[in-house]
Amino acid sequence: MKKFLILFLILLISYNSFSQCKEETRDDLWTDLIYIGCLNDLGNPDGKGKLIYKNDNNNIYYDGHFKDGEHHGEGTLYFSDGGKIWGTFEDGEFVKGNSYYESDGRIEKYEGGFKGNQFNYQGNGKLIKINNNKPTENVVIKKLEVDSGRFINDNLANGKRKEVWSDGTEIISIIKFNIETLEPDVVSVIRNYINYYNIDDIDGDVEFTEIVLEKRGNANEGISFHIPMKVSGTSTTIDGEWIFDTGAESFSIGKRMYERMKEEGMQFKDLNMEVQSIGVGGISNGELIIIDEITIGDYKVKNIIAKVNLDHNFSLLGMWFLIKYDF
Repeated sequence: MKKFLILFLILLISYNSFSQCKEETRDDLWTDLIYIGCLNDLGNPDGKGKLIYKNDNNNIYYDGHFKDGEHHGEGTLYFSDGGKIWGTFEDGEFVKGNSYYESDGRIEKYEGGFKGNQFNYQGNGKLIKINNNKPTENVVIKKLEVDSGRFINDNLANGKRKEVWSDGTEIISIIKFNIETLEPDVVSVIRNYINYYNIDDIDGDVEFTEIVLEKRGNANEGISFHIPMKVSGTSTTIDGEWIFDTGAESFSIGKRMYERMKEEGMQFKDLNMEVQSIGVGGISNGELIIIDEITIGDYKVKNIIAKVNLDHNFSLLGMWFLIKYDF
């Protein structure tokens, strides 16, 4: 036990003696920079130190660790435009860490691998771009972009990209590197205003279900078929009817049914997106919501995007609803 304590004290004393140094200054190593910090026996920066501009002693260029004159270990570089990078250097090259830039209402920040002194994003990382500017009238701008995955020369080569636009649109893209073209390809895209098939959104254990369509009208006035369904949100469920129209693109809810949903306290997600559609009756204005669950026959379908008709009371069941199933 005594030998162990003596050895531990020797190691501790040795570490402290080598980790501390006399702070010295050299102004002949770089044209525009002054070095202040530790020097080795050859007079080169080695250990903790910093570089400051000769024409502005309060403006730091680099603060961190050196090895034989090169950035090595943990450190931070400050740029004249207000940006900075901080993380790990190896023999003068920046290999991993963080970067931050801000200009004209835009922010770009990254965490992950880098490629040398060019500071290109390289390897696994996450890049976030934020646009805090307000869009001008009738102009849609991208407010947020998040890339996560593997980067090659600043570009996402394999991974996921999320985009958020000022009109409420959200887009998630899966990107994979094409070894033939040596370029990244977008292999799938999901938009928050379109329904997609997702097996987890379908609840039902029967092979098929029968739906009774109610025929209304006549040959002179026009014939329509109506489908009864139940709409649910949290603890509230209401009955509703939809006109079955495979020629219609959207899945919509009439104005009166929408008001009834709200009056009965049904919870749903408002996408804050205004939309227009053109049909036989002309232009129809609406907004998009996400309904928790709809029951049709023996099946329950979850997370359905629906258009709320603000101009009329017709509820249409078109392809937007049918593509929730895998036919």
